[in-house]
Amino acid sequence: AAIDRWLSLTELMDYLPDHPAKSTIYDWVSEKKIPNHKGPKKLRFLKSEIDKWLATDKRTSDDELQAKASEYCSRKKGAHHE
Repeated sequence: AAIDRWLSLTELMDYLPDHPAKSTIYDWVSEKKIPNHKGPKKLRFLKSEIDKWLATDKRTSDDELQAKASEYCSRKKGAHHE
């Protein structure tokens, strides 16, 4: 098992693949979209929870994109019969 660790807000921004802005992460926190722990002075994020969140969150959006892309390609192919 990987060693779990706490990520600060800036570490989280670096860690996430799309490197979101601080304001984006604050929005996610207020909308309860991302697992977080409010400390006395700052937000903290548990790496294992972020990994799990990324796996579930990204998988759905990738699948949706994939579906849209293949739907788009098959439509284009259908339109260009030669």
